Amino acid sequence: MPRSLLRWAGALCAGGCAVLLAACGSTDLTTATAQPAQTTTSVVTTSSPVPTTTIPTTTIPTTTTPPTTTHRVTVRHTITTHTTTRPAPVHTTTKKPTPRTTCTASMTDSHPADNHATDVIVHTVAGARVTATAHYKTTTTSHSATASGGGRAEIEFLISRATPGFTVIVSVTATAHGSADSCSTSFTPVK
Repeated sequence: MPRSLLRWAGALCAGGCAVLLAACGSTDLTTATAQPAQTTTSVVTTSSPVPTTTIPTTTIPTTTTPPTTTHRVTVRHTITTHTTTRPAPVHTTTKKPTPRTTCTASMTDSHPADNHATDVIVHTVAGARVTATAHYKTTTTSHSATASGGGRAEIEFLISRATPGFTVIVSVTATAHGSADSCSTSFTPVK
């Protein structure tokens, strides 16, 4: 291989292609043995500083606090009054059942003497109109009265000269609240 070509290849490889040059030079062995070959090794040392890149440091916060926002809220309370109107209670007047008119009679003296008095005692309802009729041997006499709040009525009979020993029947009728009842008693005059 011509020397000029070797120089050119040596300069091109700059020491890194010495193996390649040796391989290329070995193809021409006859020339190499006849003349000692002068091998010029060029070592190119490049001393350039390694560029240093400075990365600016950035601090990233790990937690971020959101900005505080203050809102003013005006709350107005409205008081509502509820009025509940209840219907007026219905008063039902329960009419008490009308008591049934009853009648029982008795005499205060069942053996009155001549010219004496005896009374008919009647038990009935309060306010009843009571009529008592005495049936003598020769006449009939009637008297009336109103029963008291307790339902008692007293009717007096005067015995003038009734027939002694004759039993006088006294029939009684009590009337109240549209209903009536009757009863009877008796007395026997004595001389």
